[in-house]
Amino acid sequence: MRNIKIYLLAIFSLTSYILNAKVNVGIEVMPQFSNRLSWGAGVNLEIPLGNKLYLSPGLSYSLRNRYNQSLIEITKYSPEGDMLTLYEKASLDVKANYINIPFLVGYKGYIGSAYTIKVAGGIYYAYCMSGKSKLTMDDNGNVSQMLLPFLETAIAKRSDFGLCVGAKCLLYKHYQVGLNLQHGLTKIYQGLDVQRINDPFSFHRIGPGIQYHQSIGLSLGYLF
Repeated sequence: MRNIKIYLLAIFSLTSYILNAKVNVGIEVMPQFSNRLSWGAGVNLEIPLGNKLYLSPGLSYSLRNRYNQSLIEITKYSPEGDMLTLYEKASLDVKANYINIPFLVGYKGYIGSAYTIKVAGGIYYAYCMSGKSKLTMDDNGNVSQMLLPFLETAIAKRSDFGLCVGAKCLLYKHYQVGLNLQHGLTKIYQGLDVQRINDPFSFHRIGPGIQYHQSIGLSLGYLF
């Protein structure tokens, strides 16, 4: 019972502090590069913890684009009995819609009255709402394409968790320009078993490449 009272008191104290503090609300768009050009948009809060420290939770949407190409090794024998090694091209083009919830701790330094430099780091959680992927195969000149269910084929997982850091410059108290990095800690991308066009009994695996989400991007925003 005592632990519950302490927990409730901590929640009440934190809520009261947030309500009484001068919380700033920001909006931003975020062009990103995550294997391919992606983009996002969202809102974030700045909850002051003093003159320079602040907490920055947020909520954003991002469209992640990812492209991975593999060479599948095929072994065949010529009519003369010689062993031949051939390679077929297979590629996956993945597009996924994510909701991101970052939680950062930041520090700000003031440069005169017009500019403020901010650096922040923390964690993020991302949830995949939907996605689709296109498989393209080139089997000795026979090119085929097919759309695959994003999650049912185990191309990617629905939940993603990782680390994020960022730096921003606040101009004239309202306009923000920044750079941000994300590095996932969950192996969300997996390989895919595919069937050759000319051989229905032959299956080969397309490697996932880097299994973690990684992105670098810009942020352009406005702080109210």
